Amino acid sequence: MARRNITTIICLVAALGFASAAGCKKKKTDDAGKGSAPASMATSMGPAAMGSVGPMSGRPMAATPMRPARPAATAGKGRVGAMPIPHDFMIITAHLKAVRATALYKKYEAKLKAMISGAMAKHKQLADVMAKCKVDLLSSVDAVSLGHPVDKKDAESTVLLVRGGFDAAKLLGCITPEMKKANVQVSDVTVGGKKGVTMTLAGKQMTVLVLAPKAVALIGQPVLARARQVLEGKLQSVEDTAVFKDGVKAVKAKPATVLSLLVPRIPAALTARVQFPIAKKIRTVVAMIGLPGDGLEVNLAADFGDEKTASTLARTLPTLLGFAKAKLGAIGAKLLKHLKVKADGTWVRLSLHADKELFEKLQGMAMGLVGKMVSMHKGSAPAAPGMGASPMRQAPRPVMAPKK
Repeated sequence: MARRNITTIICLVAALGFASAAGCKKKKTDDAGKGSAPASMATSMGPAAMGSVGPMSGRPMAATPMRPARPAATAGKGRVGAMPIPHDFMIITAHLKAVRATALYKKYEAKLKAMISGAMAKHKQLADVMAKCKVDLLSSVDAVSLGHPVDKKDAESTVLLVRGGFDAAKLLGCITPEMKKANVQVSDVTVGGKKGVTMTLAGKQMTVLVLAPKAVALIGQPVLARARQVLEGKLQSVEDTAVFKDGVKAVKAKPATVLSLLVPRIPAALTARVQFPIAKKIRTVVAMIGLPGDGLEVNLAADFGDEKTASTLARTLPTLLGFAKAKLGAIGAKLLKHLKVKADGTWVRLSLHADKELFEKLQGMAMGLVGKMVSMHKGSAPAAPGMGASPMRQAPRPVMAPKK
């Protein structure tokens, strides 16, 4: 019985993660620098957009890699009310609004709805809360950005930013009483001038802040102090780093990006453990996945700090990959055929475009793998919807650049 109650509570916290998706629809404001959320926060919150547009604009991140000419090295000045993710955190953004516009989503929409309905049927309390607070998992959330220290593995050191179509304050006000009914400890809190609540579940804490009318942050306890410093202007936000700002030019390029990754600074202690010497020079990594039309587009860029290293790697990488062609099979060989590698100053850029035929084959492979995973875990308790992105769950691992 106790286990069932805990599952229900976790599901409620998951609902808050999605429902609080009071994301940030595009809206210009004049309160930047006045303690309230700036225009960039009200319109965006992830590595999708940068500079004057903001970090998670209503437009998805471009599928073309950023063109940062400068590495994001040391922290600069802070700014009151900036996005509460420190300058050295990695960010993964799922551009869900863009996902819903893709042919792939339309293809699997019915199955996805059936999966969610099945999950809700097993968690009536969660379903009731979502119905009461008018939350729709498929339409409520426009984008989710997850920030995490590159050198940390614990799930609690996470900042989750969400945006959608709800009034953040009203939504939090609707869900908070339901959290209390589920025996989640809830207390009011103000962090860096932003009001919200702190929830305690099984000894772990998560703070939910209303950043703007349509912007919410879920912050794990271990990184709350640093998030507070950013909001107070005492620590630079990742959205104010050079590599982040340089990406604003890429935002408008292609509106089909569904997933993006930014690692503004990779600690030397992390790359020191890498087996390949050239990988030790990686300073910044940017990756984007787009679904233009019926195809797939993947872009990866890594800054190696000097032009000689970048040039050498760009020349030799295709040859090295060619040696593995025989072991990759027919699909792998076609992927290599569509792969392009080039040096751009201190950066090495890889791009891959798969047409409809090749993408459908990749989908088939992916569905096959998913089927095997489901079979392996058949009979296990269903996971709480949305918890994959919650600070209470597993944190992402940093993505490394191509190995030589």
